[in-house]
Amino acid sequence: NINLAVATDRGLMVPVLKNLEGKDIFEISQLRREITDKALKGKLQPEDFEKGTFTITNLGLQDIEYFNPIINPPQVAILGMGKLEKTSLPLSLSMDHRIIDGAKGADFLQLLSKKLASYKNGGD
Repeated sequence: NINLAVATDRGLMVPVLKNLEGKDIFEISQLRREITDKALKGKLQPEDFEKGTFTITNLGLQDIEYFNPIINPPQVAILGMGKLEKTSLPLSLSMDHRIIDGAKGADFLQLLSKKLASYKNGGD
């Protein structure tokens, strides 16, 4: 279950995309569009905020390259995405080291970077 930070007229909302395991990037993208639309229209329900474990936030649209996202307990980590450039997408990961070993977090960022490069180059 992944939380997604969404800026709205009513402030920052962080609803949850649930049961993502086994879904492909296109299914997740559709779920993201749906939950973002609900947030922007003010139609989120209390259950839309439950059971999140990890947040993704993006300040790239505000022209921010790098930033330090803060974990929202009881979640275990937050991934910050900065402004997309032609050759790079700045990523930052904050994690609760009581739950996640820092080396595992680095492994995750390395895997994510490889996956993103694969998509950019037409791979799976």
